[in-house]
Amino acid sequence: MKLQTLRRIALSALGGLCVANCSPPPPGHPETGRLPAAAQTAFAAWLDQISEGSLACEPAEVESARAATAFIDDDAEPDFVIETRALHCRTRRGESAVAYFCGTTACAFPLLVSRRGDWQVVQLMSGNHVRAIEHYRETRIQVREIDRGAPGGRMVLVREYAWRDGALVRINEYSETAEARRGGR
Repeated sequence: MKLQTLRRIALSALGGLCVANCSPPPPGHPETGRLPAAAQTAFAAWLDQISEGSLACEPAEVESARAATAFIDDDAEPDFVIETRALHCRTRRGESAVAYFCGTTACAFPLLVSRRGDWQVVQLMSGNHVRAIEHYRETRIQVREIDRGAPGGRMVLVREYAWRDGALVRINEYSETAEARRGGR
């Protein structure tokens, strides 16, 4: 009996050592650090493109509007989702810039993707909430939006995106009740 117990303990310890030392190390926690200057520059260029040069957004505003940070692609550099509803940008004439980002029920969530030293802005679907989730061995960006077309208006439309073959691809879409989200799901 003692020999079997010792074998189980030894195998368990060996298995734990292999998990700790045989698998690739997890990437660093992405919430640390600030938005890189090159990412800020790429975002400013994207703002110029969508507004034909009329939007001005301070770097501190973009930094404070960061909604999620994750390792979405395969370059081991963190990527950032910006919540445009939280941006307090102005047009060059001093007007609010909310019309560039938000419709009547939802706002855009652009993704700043690190591309081996450069940055690319990828437009996500609009929604009301965004977060990064781990799904098996990939990181996904989940965008949630109130489903106004659902009977009773108590449904949430959920879209999930992942980085596949050099592009952000919508890989899942489903509806859930608003109560399911509050219930810890």
